[in-house]
Amino acid sequence: MNGYQLYERVRAEPDFVAIPFVFLTARGIDSDIRYGKELGADDYLVKPVEPEDLLAVVAGRLRRAAQIASATELSSRRSGGLVPERDSEELQLGALRLSPRQRRAWLNQRQLDLSAREFTVLEYLMHRPSAAVPLRELVRVSHGLETNDGEAALLLRPLMRLLRRKLGYSAGEMGCIENVRSVGYRLIPPA
Repeated sequence: MNGYQLYERVRAEPDFVAIPFVFLTARGIDSDIRYGKELGADDYLVKPVEPEDLLAVVAGRLRRAAQIASATELSSRRSGGLVPERDSEELQLGALRLSPRQRRAWLNQRQLDLSAREFTVLEYLMHRPSAAVPLRELVRVSHGLETNDGEAALLLRPLMRLLRRKLGYSAGEMGCIENVRSVGYRLIPPA
């Protein structure tokens, strides 16, 4: 498998979602770099790389991962369990079906290949059908961060783009995940 496929496999595992991921590659074409970043990698370094630069990136990503872990714990205590508890009940919204216990989702009986973060966002939205969910709330759930709306939008945009593609929508098409201007996102029943 290539590095992109490895990244998607690693991110599909809930136990590994918090681990920083840095591409270190010879693939320096702009489209390759954009694709790696769009997937959600924490950084993308093109060889040759100075050892000091690599060490700085690794140290920075590990520090950020520790901050995220700390913020997640704090956020969980503050929110009183903002993320819904996983139960055996399946969720259904139109042709979209989700099993929290199995961590699987289907659209029109076709199983979706979602990363752990994509699944978490979709599950959270499915618990709030047709409600406008604020950006900062989604980032708290998906990334475990307390942030402002600007940073939240930057973090969510590539995630939502990938989720929409996996739901079968073309680039630029909102589909069943609508943008709610100056607020966040809303999940409506898929057509």
